[in-house]
This record gives sequence, structure tokens and C-alpha cells, in this order.
Amino acid sequence: MTEPAGLPPGHGSCSHFSLSNPRGRHEGNLPMLLRRAATEIAKLGPDAMILDLTLADEITANGHWFSVTVYYAPNYASDGSSDRR
Repeated sequence: MTEPAGLPPGHGSCSHFSLSNPRGRHEGNLPMLLRRAATEIAKLGPDAMILDLTLADEITANGHWFSVTVYYAPNYASDGSSDRR
């Protein structure tokens, strides 16, 4: 099995989460969505390594509806070692 890019050998897989704004008045508010994503990334803590971030845009009857998916390695120490708690 091939290791995900950016992870040390033997680390395994990565985790992810997705966010979108609630449908309605703010569904197309991209700055609000990115601030929410930044808040959630900060909650992961300093040992998490962000591997990728994808942004999607669905066009609805109300206009743009953005979503973001963050892929990360939890408990990835800054020295490159893995600390599985």
C-alpha cells in the first residue's frame, strides 16, 4: 500500500472533515466559510499536519454554495515523528 503524500513511512492514513455554510442568506459567503475552516484547523492543535484543502462550489437556485474539505494527519509532531495518542 502506498503511503499518503507528506506522511512518514508507517504513519498510515489521514483524517478529513468537510464544512459548508448553512443554506440560506449566507450560503455563498466564502470569507465566512474560510474563517470557520481556519477555526476548526486551529482546534486540531499544533501537532496536526494539514495535507490538503479543497474548495468546491455548487451553483444552486440561490447562487453559489461553497464547501471546503480539509485533509490532515493528527498528532503529527513538528519534528516529523508520529505521536499516536
